[in-house]
Amino acid sequence: MRTKVSKKVAACLGMGLGLWLVATAALADRINGEAATSVLKKYRGDWGCFFESPQSQFGPIRGLELLTIDRAGNVVGEESVVYNDPFIAAQTTFAGQLAAQDNGTLAGQLILHVVSPPGIPDVPFDIICEGVSPQGDRYNEMRCLDVFPQQDGSKVIGILQCKQR
Repeated sequence: MRTKVSKKVAACLGMGLGLWLVATAALADRINGEAATSVLKKYRGDWGCFFESPQSQFGPIRGLELLTIDRAGNVVGEESVVYNDPFIAAQTTFAGQLAAQDNGTLAGQLILHVVSPPGIPDVPFDIICEGVSPQGDRYNEMRCLDVFPQQDGSKVIGILQCKQR
């Protein structure tokens, strides 16, 4: 048995379904936006970090850095790095943006600028950070992995241990 539906009823049903889809999508965007804001809030602030990487083209690297993450995930910072073989001391700055991930971490890409010694080109690198030791609505500590691509296709991985300042 086939039921006839008037064109007006079909149009109303279609409009209702369309409005429901738009409202559902807007609600999902709002929930995702609130979730991202909540995650970013946990990491926001000033951090002091110890950095090391066991391998690089210059041997092991160690350094100290200060970084700031704002409420939008923008990152700025500076670091002092020491390479062992040959011994090189470098001063760098970095900036970029981190985005909240579904698993509560932050991930993004930063640009490393070597201030001293001069003449070294800027280097983009990927970073992912995980909060550790929650204190109230923020993390007191975080760990990060820096991934620096090399010209030969390999990658140098740096490990950061950071504390909220």
